[in-house]
Formats: sequence, structure tokens, C-alpha cells
Amino acid sequence: LMAPAGPSYGTTDDTTDGGTGNNYAPADIAGAWDMNVTSGPYVGTYIATFGGGSFTIVRAADSNPAGEGTYTYTTPHNGNTDLAHLVLNYTGEFAGDKDDYVLTFSNQNAATFSGTVSSGGQGGEAAGGTLTRR
Repeated sequence: LMAPAGPSYGTTDDTTDGGTGNNYAPADIAGAWDMNVTSGPYVGTYIATFGGGSFTIVRAADSNPAGEGTYTYTTPHNGNTDLAHLVLNYTGEFAGDKDDYVLTFSNQNAATFSGTVSSGGQGGEAAGGTLTRR
């Protein structure tokens, strides 16, 4: 999503401390995903591509760039194997912006996400939507 930076929300504990879940969260998020943002400042449909620690996001309608940078993806999240923690750190035009999401997978190829988008050193705004593997 365009322009997200600043503080993230909440705290995370990415350790296996309960072993709950159905192992739906994939070990790696690499590849292309349809990203439908349904709430927050950047509502729209995007294509997000992840790999090698880097990401690119383009608008689905016209393939115009909407952001790029580095990411961290960690699962399980809080001991739940259906959850993952995804942090997007933007570079280039949106350097310093940040998205911080918890993904809830219903299978290896589909998830809902919620968290914050932050830009320009401002506090985060809530955002959410769905991810579906292409």
C-alpha cells in the first residue's frame, strides 16, 4: 500500500508457546499475492510480490507502482500456526513508511490481515483486508 511509516502496533511474540492452530500459515510468503485492502487509508486492490526479503506492490487495475522495500515474515505468531506477522518497510519514494500486519490464514493460499500503516513518521492508522495467492 502506498506510503505506510512510524510506530507499529502492539507487541509480538513469534515463538511457539502453545502450538495452537492448523498449520495453515505457510513457512514462506514468497510469490505473488492479490491484496485487497478493505479498510484504512489505502483501500484498493493490489498485487504484492514477495521474495528474497524484498517486496513490490502495484495497483491491480493499471500495474502502477504502489510501493517497494524489504519485509519480515514470521510464523507461527504468538504460538498459533495459523497466524503470521508481516512487516513491510518501504524504500524509494516511500522510504521510512511501514506496514505492520498480523495475517490469519484459512489455508496455505488465503489470509485476512489487520494491523497498521504508518507514513511520514506519523502514528499508525488501522488497515485490513485479504491476501490470496495468485
